Amino acid sequence: MKNKIDFSPVISALEQKEHFIIASHVLPDGDSLGSTLSLGLALKKLGKKVEMICPDAIPQKYSFLPGSKYLKREMPSSYHDDTIVFILDCSDEERLGDLFTNLSSLPIINIDHHSSNTYFGQVNIVKEDAAATGQIIFYLLEQLDLLDPEIALNLYVAIVTDTGSFKFANTTAEAHFICAKLLSFNLEPDVVSQKVFDEKPISTMLLLKEALGSLCLEKHGVK
Repeated sequence: MKNKIDFSPVISALEQKEHFIIASHVLPDGDSLGSTLSLGLALKKLGKKVEMICPDAIPQKYSFLPGSKYLKREMPSSYHDDTIVFILDCSDEERLGDLFTNLSSLPIINIDHHSSNTYFGQVNIVKEDAAATGQIIFYLLEQLDLLDPEIALNLYVAIVTDTGSFKFANTTAEAHFICAKLLSFNLEPDVVSQKVFDEKPISTMLLLKEALGSLCLEKHGVK
């Protein structure tokens, strides 16, 4: 399978500019975090000045992701004149919460896979048939020859979570093909699965205990 996405506006921005902000949406999931971190780490490899912003707290299950220490909750107090913003995995401005008020005056590159995307950026790369935004970021970073084990892990988590561990209807041969390439970086899919899907905080288990204890069985099902 070959990448058919025109990344020339993005590559041009990377060649001409030095300062970037990468923004994740509110209530971050594996795709938004994995995409943000993989792109952020890649830009750091290029020697760029990068701020990675996530408006909400990172769920504990994603704290193992490489680069998560760079994520900040708040915007920088000032911007450089050449700053460009990447907004990833956001179908519209509202998914950024209050962040968009601070970002709307800056040039925006919008990269997403949702069919409901409103094309709010100056550059819009929206691939509706992609299983995850991480799939689009993969093609960009592969084209730039920036993939490495840490970036691969973030991209793998982005795709595996948005496909529900390859159980959702958006799972495609292309998604499997990309993940096969990512696994070649010696990732441990069993460890990822355990951390992302199996480990639960004690509060969740206690809540489940209470819920199960209140179930009543009847002849025609559960009440």
